[in-house]
Amino acid sequence: MKRTLLSMMMIFVLLLWAYMADKHALAQNAGGCGEKYMMTEEQANVLEKAGFPIYGEVEALSSVQRRILTNYQTCVNYLAQKYPDDVFRLAYVHPQNVLQAYEAFLFFAEGFDKRPTEVRVFSSNETSCVTDDFYGLRYGSDFEELLQGILSTKYAQARLVGDIFGQTDQKQDEKMPIATALRDKVPLIPGARIYLPFDFCTVEGLPGVALGMQTLLERNNIYGMYTVYLLTCTATEALKDILLLDQKISYASDPYLYWAAKESFAIQSEKR
Repeated sequence: MKRTLLSMMMIFVLLLWAYMADKHALAQNAGGCGEKYMMTEEQANVLEKAGFPIYGEVEALSSVQRRILTNYQTCVNYLAQKYPDDVFRLAYVHPQNVLQAYEAFLFFAEGFDKRPTEVRVFSSNETSCVTDDFYGLRYGSDFEELLQGILSTKYAQARLVGDIFGQTDQKQDEKMPIATALRDKVPLIPGARIYLPFDFCTVEGLPGVALGMQTLLERNNIYGMYTVYLLTCTATEALKDILLLDQKISYASDPYLYWAAKESFAIQSEKR
């Protein structure tokens, strides 16, 4: 009987110790003293877009949640300092993981709704490094105009949607001509999706057309990644609204409704 009572007392002490240890850990995570943590609306929005929906008061935040909020604030401060005249709206958060060594925050910038701007926060201990690809959006329309002008000398019927990617932490001269930026200044990765009407060539002839475009761009010192689409007869009419056509093709469950063939090519920059 005494042994049974002693065993029960020992179990009770162990359970009490585990409970107190757990409460202590939660208090440390929440900022101390075991007080509840009140989430702001902005913080709750950030965690929700990162896949951790939390609203109102919480007992504690996990280390991952605290890291995301810390990196988000670092990101906001970075954008405010680098682009003081631009307004950014958070769209999504890709948390750091074993396959991604950084926290990725996707923002839509006011006036640049073609795609979101990706801001990457690399954090280690108490230091962090932040990069973004917003310059690609700023240079995007200039690049499209430059590319369209080059291709129209030989492929007048071609229409394209260009884009520029490339992460940098440096502040650039935003008035720099796109040709100069591509040549030797900004770490940009240009590319485009080029669309041709169905009667421009045959499916068998598309590789030769793509090769001709590649040669033309190389002669004009343009590098990057390109895909040439030969549209179907019904999709050719959609060339009048190239952005809408591009979105339809990008998100179509059956892309063959829009194009009959495609060819891709890459041009390596000699200076990179």
